[in-house]
Amino acid sequence: MPQDLRTFLAQWEQQHPEDVVRISEPVDIKYNVAGLQLNLERQGVFPILIIEHPTTVDGLPSKFPIITNLMASRRRCAAAVGSRSDRIAQEYQRKISGRIPPEVVSKSQAPVKDVIDRGEAVNLLKFPIPTHHENSSGPEITGSYITTVDPDTGVDNTGCQRGDPVDGNTLALFIGTNSHNALNVAKWWNRGEDAPFAMWIGHHPAAVLGGQVKYGYQESHWDGMGGLLGEPLRLVPTETWGDRLRVPADAEIVIEGVIPKETWTAGGQFGDWARYLIPSEPRPVGKVTCITHRKDAYFHDIVTGCADHQVSGSFAYEGALYASCKLVAPEVVNVHMPLSGMGRATAYIQVKDPKPGNVRALISAALGRDPQLRNVFVVDDDVDIFDDRQVWWAFSTRTHLDKDLLVIDNLPSSPMNPITRMESGRNGIGTKMGVDCTLPQAREPGFPRHYQMAMRVPQQALDAMKVGDYVPADKLRAMLREA
Repeated sequence: MPQDLRTFLAQWEQQHPEDVVRISEPVDIKYNVAGLQLNLERQGVFPILIIEHPTTVDGLPSKFPIITNLMASRRRCAAAVGSRSDRIAQEYQRKISGRIPPEVVSKSQAPVKDVIDRGEAVNLLKFPIPTHHENSSGPEITGSYITTVDPDTGVDNTGCQRGDPVDGNTLALFIGTNSHNALNVAKWWNRGEDAPFAMWIGHHPAAVLGGQVKYGYQESHWDGMGGLLGEPLRLVPTETWGDRLRVPADAEIVIEGVIPKETWTAGGQFGDWARYLIPSEPRPVGKVTCITHRKDAYFHDIVTGCADHQVSGSFAYEGALYASCKLVAPEVVNVHMPLSGMGRATAYIQVKDPKPGNVRALISAALGRDPQLRNVFVVDDDVDIFDDRQVWWAFSTRTHLDKDLLVIDNLPSSPMNPITRMESGRNGIGTKMGVDCTLPQAREPGFPRHYQMAMRVPQQALDAMKVGDYVPADKLRAMLREA
């Protein structure tokens, strides 16, 4: 059986029933989906949420359940790609490098073709598309991937990109100006033609994470998604474009359409990863020609700015950052982009016995790697980069701010971050920071790196004194709730 959202959900719920919450009560999708998710996050818990009876945009009962918070847990995402939460950067990069080409199947083999709506039957508003934030413009499809194709080579591209419904068959598409999808659309327009597109929603978390692979232009994401799944991603031709544009056969929903040449609409004001609202601006129009979906399709929603958004967005960045940093400094052991640092704005980089000068070179390379990254902390391998307290301990006790703080101005910076200085178009620049939190270099090669001895509790004592043996489970749960 091919892997999809349902196979993952069934397996995870069987193994971790406490980590899946099914809500049978009716839920109004305006603000309430985000409200529940944020309240859980504030308590430090990140279960999968399945809202079985949401409303539609019009406030009517929807027959499509919402699944959200799917990607909010680092442990869960790591398990989905067959890894551990502390090894995801290395494993992600290794698996996407072992590309597995996709497999094309017939329409009869594709669950996403259970229902095919064309013409007057097309209605985006039948889906439970939530409104997440106060002062946002309204409903937005967030758990979606947009696929386009280069008209010259036929190579497809997939990006984690969104759209807000203007009406039942029209979308304002949020396609980043410098993204590969934007390059494909521009090529169609330069030929004097409208651009084909497809938006697909809902799949196995490994496929979803693979859709964010940091490949170069003219490299299909399907191969990387297969690498993370460990099997070929199954594709099926679209109804509108046939084999010219294919989509995942095991997705929950596919929205097909055309992006008319140089046609724009007022895009809404919506939230993003930096937890600020993106201002309304002109965005390309998506005219929907066909919608296909499973009979009982899940509507995958991602509350922007919450852990669901931050955690899933950081995996591809971690993998790419690890690979590029390893080239600059072979001493790199691991990379982590913590939720506490906005998931993709801050990186903790762990090194082992770095050579003189390599930490500064590493910081410079990392800060220039991606516009969204603003802060880099480099620590020794005795510091657990998955524990914020240990990183800040290293910063507070090993950093000489007069010589270990590196501030670089005029680096590419994300326009999603309001601190970015905008230049021409949507190109932004900003000031970024790197901190060397490593121990001082040895006086001579081969000598130990002298420093005060850190306090340590023997591992034997840690293994022997299990909390559950001494603190009752109900009391521990109460403590966690109050923490």
